[in-house]
Amino acid sequence: MKSVPQSLRILLVHGGLVIVSFLLYLTPLAHKPGAMHPLLLLPSVYLVFSAIPFGWVIIRGIVELGRKESVVGSRVAIWVSLICLALVIWGASRLLERAVSV
Repeated sequence: MKSVPQSLRILLVHGGLVIVSFLLYLTPLAHKPGAMHPLLLLPSVYLVFSAIPFGWVIIRGIVELGRKESVVGSRVAIWVSLICLALVIWGASRLLERAVSV
């Protein structure tokens, strides 16, 4: 059995953390008026910097493709990472729009 490429492993772990971070915004804590709940602070900070690991997955996947290591896994990681990067940017802009609006 071939090993899973590093880019795909990074994508799976980081993607799971981003999903959990976004799901925390669906909890009742996110809908209370007033200041942000401390439990939501860590996911907010994580989502601000979440584009960095997705970019790293894209770069790592391209390097793996150049070395001919697990071509299918690297291509999957690159395409899913591009889609996730676009969705995270869109989602973060929507959250920022809601946070800033009065």
